[in-house]
Amino acid sequence: MIRPLRQCHRGAFVLLSIALPALVILAFRARTASAQIEALPAGLLRAERPFESSGNHADVLLYWSPQSAAVGESLPSKSLLLGTVRNQSTTATALLPDGGYLLEYSLATGEVQSSRSQDEEPVQ
Repeated sequence: MIRPLRQCHRGAFVLLSIALPALVILAFRARTASAQIEALPAGLLRAERPFESSGNHADVLLYWSPQSAAVGESLPSKSLLLGTVRNQSTTATALLPDGGYLLEYSLATGEVQSSRSQDEEPVQ
């Protein structure tokens, strides 16, 4: 009673060990290349906005927000994550709406460390 079941499982295992790798290879070959653009259309390009960090923590994130937040507060509800702040300086190159604020948020404290208008020049 067990022997026929083992033989059936052995046959299925051998069949799958041959068929599955072949199917994966065929799937990779059949995959079409993703579309690539040489450059963004001129209407989508925006100037880079330098941002000088005021903190020296490795866990500082840069956010854009339509409204300001005081130091020590939590993030406003419609904030967009731009990335991490590295080496005390980063460049916000995301396609951001005009106006708004750049917020420096610390994961360690869960608070906004600094806030400035997006149009202000960074403090050197």
